Amino acid sequence: MSKTKIERAIELHYQNCHIPVLCKNKSYADAATGRKVDPLVAKEYGRVMFVSDSMQYVNQKLDKPIYHEFFWNEDKVIHHKVIRATRISKHGMDWKDVYHARFFCNNENPVFEGEGIPQYWLNSDREILFEGTSRVVHNWLYLKCPVVNDIEELNTRMGYCEHMNACINSQTDIRMFSTWIDPNHYCTGYSEDFVFKHPGTVREDLNEWINGIYKKKIDAYRKQHGIKKRRFGCEIEFTGISRDTAARVVARTLGTQKIYKGGVYNEHHIIDRMSRTWKIVRDASIKPSVTADRQNPKLDHYKCELVTPILDYGDIQLLEKITSEIKAKGGGVNQSCGMHVHVDVKGISAIQLRNIVNITARNEDMLCEVLRVSPDRVMRWCHKTEIGFAEVINDIPRREISLAKIMNIWYGNSGSSHNHYDRTRYRILNLHSFVEGKGIEFRLFNATLDEKEVRANIVLALAICCTGCYLKRTRGYNNAYRCSHMKACSFERKEMSSFMNQVGIVGNEFSSVRSQLMKNMDGGRRVA
Repeated sequence: MSKTKIERAIELHYQNCHIPVLCKNKSYADAATGRKVDPLVAKEYGRVMFVSDSMQYVNQKLDKPIYHEFFWNEDKVIHHKVIRATRISKHGMDWKDVYHARFFCNNENPVFEGEGIPQYWLNSDREILFEGTSRVVHNWLYLKCPVVNDIEELNTRMGYCEHMNACINSQTDIRMFSTWIDPNHYCTGYSEDFVFKHPGTVREDLNEWINGIYKKKIDAYRKQHGIKKRRFGCEIEFTGISRDTAARVVARTLGTQKIYKGGVYNEHHIIDRMSRTWKIVRDASIKPSVTADRQNPKLDHYKCELVTPILDYGDIQLLEKITSEIKAKGGGVNQSCGMHVHVDVKGISAIQLRNIVNITARNEDMLCEVLRVSPDRVMRWCHKTEIGFAEVINDIPRREISLAKIMNIWYGNSGSSHNHYDRTRYRILNLHSFVEGKGIEFRLFNATLDEKEVRANIVLALAICCTGCYLKRTRGYNNAYRCSHMKACSFERKEMSSFMNQVGIVGNEFSSVRSQLMKNMDGGRRVA
């Protein structure tokens, strides 16, 4: 197997490491040149000082074999290599490759060659092989070892007491970067090549890698950070204040002006400083109410819906501020109001779309219970997944499934996407929105102007889509599952907690989201 860039750089560095090594005859020699050195300086200070008026070279066995190991990351592959030297001559140390393993982020079984297996070399008992005379020296990469330009120059003092902070040597370009295996390097599009600073720490991480523990960490990282990279949009219905008032509140929060566009939906547009258009529009399904004490108000003006532009995860805080300001101005919600979250799934495959359908369908009973979605709302505005649809798409072999087939089944094999208000849109998971180019829509959420609830709803929708896109396959949803599953009223906290773990709503960052999603179960006690 051809050597990598870092592997070649390590070899170059070792050709120029001026380190005193002990030979079988108890003399000391320079590791780079094989030239004899002052034994007292070598033994006492661990430095190279050439013996005056002497150009003697050795051709000796070493007092004992010297083993060095390296861990590095290159092109998102972790390498573990062991080299060994048993002799030294005028050409320097005779280094031989002993073992080389490659760890791939999508596979817990490494590819390796040479003597032994990964479990052998990663065992802590192997530490003794890498011991130096006075301290553990796994390798010489951390040490500044200048090159001798003129070996005729006498009394040149060189050693390994000066530690490097960034690069190994001016002749190489290897970054000493990380002390442990960071999932970020293997889960994102960007990855830097570097050598790990502390082999002992990486040894422990790779043992976890082989045991499958680290793969779980990477899976969790991918889910959690995938949530932050997927774009979304929201529609939040409310009443209590007029559309004009709501538009002015949004404009003031964004630091801009509103523009009345009119039209069928009586639209008010607010363009923010990033040239994105926020809208306040009319929604005929809302039962209006008036918070302020007004005489003969035109109730139709109080049917309000906030429509956001396409947002990034970092914009959730801005949306929270807008909803809080609307609420402070007198906005409110009732049973006729809802919240819809559109998730951008550009480039999604048919398998990934099927995964999202299965995840949603298998958990929608529990989610309706957790989110307190009323049966009337489910029956009218967000029907549950049709068992027939789920069964048919799960029966399609992986090699034959396509987005076109899924959508034909969605529309009843008519092959038509119909109009905007097609009857198929009124489901918890709306794929009609996907056909319209508006992403996958989740329609089960009750309307809210509470900032914590807004965030929790968005994160839940993002998490389901990210998990569906990440998994290779999911368990199918069918009538047998629905009949055997518990009713919504009997769902327990541990089931919701397990679901949140599966979709990546874990860690301190999502602590408030978990609390919000769990508040309606068992008196609202928090799940950590």
